[in-house]
Amino acid sequence: MKVKDVMTRNPITIDPEAPLATAMAVMKKEGIRHLPVTDDTGRLFGIITDRDLRSAAFAPELIEHLSVGGQRRARGVAQALEELRVRDAMTWDVVTTHPDVALGHAARVLFFGRFGSLPVLDGTKLVGVLTERDLLMRVVRPGLHPQATPLSLVMTRDVRFVSPGTTVEARAYPLRVDGVTNRKFLREAG
Repeated sequence: MKVKDVMTRNPITIDPEAPLATAMAVMKKEGIRHLPVTDDTGRLFGIITDRDLRSAAFAPELIEHLSVGGQRRARGVAQALEELRVRDAMTWDVVTTHPDVALGHAARVLFFGRFGSLPVLDGTKLVGVLTERDLLMRVVRPGLHPQATPLSLVMTRDVRFVSPGTTVEARAYPLRVDGVTNRKFLREAG
């Protein structure tokens, strides 16, 4: 099974110049936690997540616990937050995948990278998003129950093994060849 078989196609996206309030409203209305940030041609710039939004909006929540002087200064910060754009809070260095990557491989990247989603690129164009929810829906979709679903429907068939002595650097190259771009991992590991 491939990423393209499970991913959310034609995902909702947002422009980097959109106000943060717009990103919050879209996520709330659509019930999503990840918004790819693209231009009009579908070129991916980054992603904004509910976590990014919480981090940007954290300061206003502290106001009630501050002294009067602290409250005055924090209100100035809150007003500045209203002027922030998606580009100011988004994650720029995004781990991506390709539609033809094995689903099990992409799931491992999500799990071990502690990501909630992977934008799916065909060349430089965003064609989908693979989320934790997409993976779970594959297992618990109508008619499939975890207690009765054969592992053959969800298991990884193309497993690659390495010895325990293999270095991260030696395994990093196949990550790129397998269709997953993980620049952050490669930088931190190198």
